[in-house]
Amino acid sequence: MEARRFFDSACAFLRPARLDLVALGGLSGTGKSSVAAAFAPSVGQAPGAVHVRSDIERKRLFGVDELERLPHEAYLPHTSEPVYRRLRDLAAVGLASGQSGILDAVHMCHDERAAAQCIAQQKGAHFTGLWLTAPIATLRERVAKRTKDASDATVEVLAAQANAPSATEWQRLDASRPVETVATAALAAIMK
Repeated sequence: MEARRFFDSACAFLRPARLDLVALGGLSGTGKSSVAAAFAPSVGQAPGAVHVRSDIERKRLFGVDELERLPHEAYLPHTSEPVYRRLRDLAAVGLASGQSGILDAVHMCHDERAAAQCIAQQKGAHFTGLWLTAPIATLRERVAKRTKDASDATVEVLAAQANAPSATEWQRLDASRPVETVATAALAAIMK
């Protein structure tokens, strides 16, 4: 009985899976990284989708440890564009090798969102854009409580983001719920 279960698991591991590119966006504090980490193992070929985070890639581009805070200048538009380009490049490499990917970034600008979808089209991957939302008070509380996190977002950064238009072309998910619930909803949206 146990041998059969192991055999079935091995077969499932080798079964081809759809190639997906999932882009998560939303204001700081919506839980993009936590949600992505929760559903990544269930997307694409085993062991799951490659999760690339703008917070981590920005730190790599600046040559600092992921927990080291960057100055405000590291987040200006002319410095953010190379970060998003790097995310898309990493996703393109993964997709070209047959591995699904997750782009985890605020994706505040329409051009950033459109470029993510373009990468999926170029590589023949199914694209899902998910925009996480939560009440601003919830986001403020989450951002204020962060410790030992790669994100440098502060309550002030969140306030500035809150004035920008959101992604109306991506599916909205209520991120005020527990991470597991949001991840389950995200996975359902991806698998449509």
